[in-house]
Amino acid sequence: MSEGGDPTVGIKSWFGGGAKQTPQEYTIDDLVVLERYEEAGDRLRAKLKTNPEDLHTRLKLAEVYTQLKQHEKAVDEYGFVAEEYASDGFYDKGIALLSKAMKLAPLDTSLRFKIDKLQREKSMEQVRALALEGLRAAGGQ
Repeated sequence: MSEGGDPTVGIKSWFGGGAKQTPQEYTIDDLVVLERYEEAGDRLRAKLKTNPEDLHTRLKLAEVYTQLKQHEKAVDEYGFVAEEYASDGFYDKGIALLSKAMKLAPLDTSLRFKIDKLQREKSMEQVRALALEGLRAAGGQ
């Protein structure tokens, strides 16, 4: 160390403290934790522009809309994801998301009809699976 110099300069440079700190870039999850919902929503919408079928991003956006008290938008996102899950055979997940949406919009009767529709589709899928299993068992003997 040079005489008359700041003795902490050498120590700071060892641990990276001497470099200028740049503002930290937060992830979307960080923004949600920090309750910076507007920013998180902007980032999520931008992400959906490049990949509109990203269900994980749509669910996060629905949660952000819920926190922003934009319940109609949240219900739309939950509904979209629920339909996609159901079309892939994940009826229980779809029903759960529609139930979540119903809590945000209890007067929206269309949500009850959508839940009933998914429950019927799930039942039909179970009947089809049992029928196929029965046919396989009968054909194997």
